[in-house]
Amino acid sequence: ADIGYTGGPVSLFCEGTAQNENTGGGKALLGVYKNDDNRMAIWTRRNNNRIGFVEGGGVAGNLNESSSYDGKTALSLTTNSFSGSINGRPVITDTSQPLPDFEGATIYVGNLDSGTAYQANGHIKRVAFYPEALTDTELQSLTS
Repeated sequence: ADIGYTGGPVSLFCEGTAQNENTGGGKALLGVYKNDDNRMAIWTRRNNNRIGFVEGGGVAGNLNESSSYDGKTALSLTTNSFSGSINGRPVITDTSQPLPDFEGATIYVGNLDSGTAYQANGHIKRVAFYPEALTDTELQSLTS
């Protein structure tokens, strides 16, 4: 169904876990995908502690936490700012990330896109999509 999203700032939340993670690409718990140059995901990759991935206009960026976790993750994306928190931990931010074009994008639960490479093969308890950039305080509160 059309949820009324027409592009611009966006935030994602997911509570879940992935299993049998591969070492090459990790697993996406929740993804927004328009094409390979415009996509975003709540990620789990224990060997580099990635919690979030985004690609805008072909420029990719990651948010990496100091240690890996499963649980509640929230990401916020606006012009030149990509932020995230996991399990109430302090927010981490990348200020060099361009905003992707998500108009007409598809949301995937348990995957980044329609392929099989990034399937979570785990448990997704709850997801949320916000057509706005959440504040750092909101990201931390949502994941606590």
